Amino acid sequence: MYKIIVKIEEVKKYIGKQVKYYREIVKGWNQQKLAEKANVGLNVIRQIEQYKGNPTLETLYKISQALEIDITDILPQKSGVITIDIKKLEDLKK
Repeated sequence: MYKIIVKIEEVKKYIGKQVKYYREIVKGWNQQKLAEKANVGLNVIRQIEQYKGNPTLETLYKISQALEIDITDILPQKSGVITIDIKKLEDLKK
């Protein structure tokens, strides 16, 4: 039996980069404008773009709606985006 271990830090980094890309490059907005449009705190946007915190799916949905994109545009879609370690459960017990 195998267990899949996803490195959450890589997921946070991917989401943060995507949010920043759509905010800055596509929309030309500052963080304050995105926070207002998404009805979330400015600190929430800062944390996401700095790869900190754990935004809820609801928060990510609000951000995607404000940016006028699908939530899947900011979430990793391919296993190549994140590192996945597959280890035998027996090895994890050691």
